[in-house]
Amino acid sequence: MKMYVEEKGGEEQEAPKKTGETSSGGSGGSIGWWCARQVVYLMIETEKEREKKVLRKGFE
Repeated sequence: MKMYVEEKGGEEQEAPKKTGETSSGGSGGSIGWWCARQVVYLMIETEKEREKKVLRKGFE
């Protein structure tokens, strides 16, 4: 999971959400990049949720 994010480029992940169309240049490429970005974003979100659950269990 994390390897995929690194391959994609760590800098891009910190960029604002609305950079899909400007980052890639070509319209076809940007759509693919945006889709991949959404997948990575969802992965990161689920990872955060998992961490929260683990932290909660630790506090209990």
